[in-house]
Amino acid sequence: HNIGLLEEVISRGARLVYLGLDRLCGYGPRFEYTKPSVDRWRRIHGTEPPTNYKDPAWIKHCGLYLEDAVRALARTCRKRGVRVILGTRTVGIDTDMLRDDNGFDWRRICADGEVDGVCIEYVNPDDPAVKGLDAWEAIDRIYAKCAKECGSRTDLYFTCNMYGGPSGVPALAKKTGLSKGECAKRLLQLAKKHGGKGVTLHIVDYCNYPADVCKALRECE
Repeated sequence: HNIGLLEEVISRGARLVYLGLDRLCGYGPRFEYTKPSVDRWRRIHGTEPPTNYKDPAWIKHCGLYLEDAVRALARTCRKRGVRVILGTRTVGIDTDMLRDDNGFDWRRICADGEVDGVCIEYVNPDDPAVKGLDAWEAIDRIYAKCAKECGSRTDLYFTCNMYGGPSGVPALAKKTGLSKGECAKRLLQLAKKHGGKGVTLHIVDYCNYPADVCKALRECE
């Protein structure tokens, strides 16, 4: 069904497709006790699946389905000459929401060259591994780690968004006491520092990007 929708989008002239996995919302291993998933577990392990959906082995198993879907969607795009960028969930130093909650490791997709780019949707400046650092030092450290793990086969993108999340402009302005424009400027500087090919704005609603943030974006071009 999703590939059919993707084919229609491509047929209408799309030149780039963004697979934003932050929008998984409530989906997760708790909903994967379906017949195909359970049968696959039985074939691989020869046992019944764990009843605790938070069991790491079950989470990893469920991640296989998400990875299969992402690879199939990405290959559909690339076969038609359409660029595809994969958007992550929140990433820290030792934490990664896609990996920890959904069993999906975006690094494997990058290593295999399945997508043209990966966008780090959000990072967590309060990650325990960067405790004691200010917000910008923490983001700098996490961006450096992401750049290293992305590898050379895949373009890297970051975000400068006026939406939510711990590394969104509103949250950073509240945390640091700086203006939203200054926070946007610093995020853009860090994206450049770590080899970002660009940034996503992530949900542009009516007038939700104030003038000082737009100015920072223009000056960064």
